[in-house]
Amino acid sequence: MEAGGPGWNDPPKLAYANAPKRRNLLNKRVSHLTDETKAVTSAVPLFTPTISDVNSKVTIMLPENVSSGITSTVDDKTPEHTDDGLEPVDIVGELLNLTQICEEQCTTSGAQDIRKKLELLQNSMDAGDVSKDVVTKMEMLTKELLGHNYQQAWNIHVELMCNHVSEVRNWMVGVKRLISELRNLKN
Repeated sequence: MEAGGPGWNDPPKLAYANAPKRRNLLNKRVSHLTDETKAVTSAVPLFTPTISDVNSKVTIMLPENVSSGITSTVDDKTPEHTDDGLEPVDIVGELLNLTQICEEQCTTSGAQDIRKKLELLQNSMDAGDVSKDVVTKMEMLTKELLGHNYQQAWNIHVELMCNHVSEVRNWMVGVKRLISELRNLKN
C-alpha cells in the first residue's frame, strides 16, 4: 500500500508552514494622536448624504422641559430622604424591629448574626457607600417585609444580589436570613 499513497491508518501530513499567519488585532496598541486635527481629518463619514436626503425635512420633537444646559449636582452615593417615606436610618430600624419579632423562632446566634449584618448596612449607609438605587430598593424591600409580602421582598433581594453585588455582598446575607425567618414564622 505504500506505493499508491498513504494507507487508511496513516496520520495526515500537515503543512504548518503553508498555514496563514494568525492575526490577533485585539491586543495591538493604538498610537496616540497628538494633534486633534489629524483625528478629525482622518475620520471619513460612512454615509454621504445625497441631495434628496438633504432636502427632506426631519423634525425632532423634544419635551418642553428639556433645557440645553442640564447639570446635576446630586451625588449618586449620598443617602437622601426619598419620597417613599422611609429614610435610610428607618430602613435599618425597621429591619431591626422585624428581627426582634422573629427572635423567638430563630436561635440567639441567628438573631445576633442578622443584627451584625444590619450594623454593616447602617455603617455602609452612614459612610455613603450605598448608592441611591440600592437605598431605594432597600426601602421597597423593607415595605414589602412590613406588609408581609415575603415573596416580593425575596424577589427584590435577588435583584439586588444580581445587579449590585459589590455594594450589598457584606450585609445582604443578614437581610436574606431575616426574610427566610419571617417567611418561616408566617408558616
